[in-house]
Order: sequence, then structure tokens, then C-alpha cells
Amino acid sequence: KNIQSHMKKPTIQETPPAEQPKKTQGYFSAIKTEMIAREMSISDNTETGARRPWKPNAEQIAYWKAQEEHPWVYVAKPRQVGLTTAATLSDVLWCTARDGDGDRARCAIVVDTEDKVRERMLLAADFARQLMGTPLKQVTTERLVWPRGTELIGLTAGGSRVGASMTYQRLHLSELPFWTNGEDTYAALMPSLTPGGQIVIEST
Repeated sequence: KNIQSHMKKPTIQETPPAEQPKKTQGYFSAIKTEMIAREMSISDNTETGARRPWKPNAEQIAYWKAQEEHPWVYVAKPRQVGLTTAATLSDVLWCTARDGDGDRARCAIVVDTEDKVRERMLLAADFARQLMGTPLKQVTTERLVWPRGTELIGLTAGGSRVGASMTYQRLHLSELPFWTNGEDTYAALMPSLTPGGQIVIEST
């Protein structure tokens, strides 16, 4: 709620040491993540379907470096620097790694509107398609399921029971200041994060 967006470059801040959970599985190094991104393409025009090679920028690389070192990362960003794209790739890599280990883990992407949830999940599905030689077990605009059961779930903030009856090992909270009933939703989500879980909060 208190994230500010007046800075020219993203401000990346980790939680104080006393509040940090221990580092958990599912991390890719910043260098490896950048190398993977450079082998991928991203949509350049949603209407025409045009695509272009992904050339990660300095802000995206800075985010990956912060995530490599800190399980909890907060990002205050300007618009149009691709931090959401970078964080979504990290979500997909995390799910792929955890599923490869047979963990049946769960990650949630929580955004302020249903349209944005749909956009993020389509982006994640596209990244998974490019990464994996085998298809996902389930692909919808609300849920992606990996072959061994790991899930990436899209949630709209402000719903009546966001995150209820579920546990997550990773939370990706996007556009937090714009959430309806943001404080209540955040408070409801945090108990669903397992001890040692990962969290990234990114917003303009």
C-alpha cells in the first residue's frame, strides 16, 4: 500500500534480516535466468501476434539478482520496463524446477483485475510452452498445472475469499496499491504462505 513510484528506476528492497525466511528451493541464478530469457521471444503486438527476441534490460537483470539473494523482494517500478514480464518468467522457472523435483508446489499470481490476471496467465503459459518439451497437464486463464502436479494459480485481489483453503510456497503480488480492500486481502494471503516461502511484490 505504501509503495511509491516516483523514482526513475525500480527500487528493489529486501525484507529486514530478522523477517526473512530461509532460502528455499526453486531459484535460478540471475545469470541463468538471463540466459534463458535471451533464448525466448516475447509478444511485440498482441493484436497482430508479432514477436521479437527478448533482450533483458538492466532493470530486469537487477530484479533477478535481487531475487537470487533474497526470498522476499519488493519492487517499486516505473511503467514500461518489463518488471512484470521478468517476475512472471521467474514464476514459471520456479514452478518448473519444483515440479522437476516432484514437490507438487503451488505459486499464486495475484493482480488487481480479472483482465490483468488473464494477461499474466497467458504470458506464463507462453513461457512454459517455450521452456518445456512436454505440454502442461492443464492450461486455463486461472490455472497452469505441470506434469507432476505443481500449480501456478491466477487470483484477482479483492475477491471474497482470495487464497482461502490453500497453501502456497511462492506468492507474486502485483499492483498491490490498486487492490480493492488491499490491506484485508494482503492479511488474508500471508497466512497461506508456507514457512520459508518466497514472495515478490511489484507495483508502479
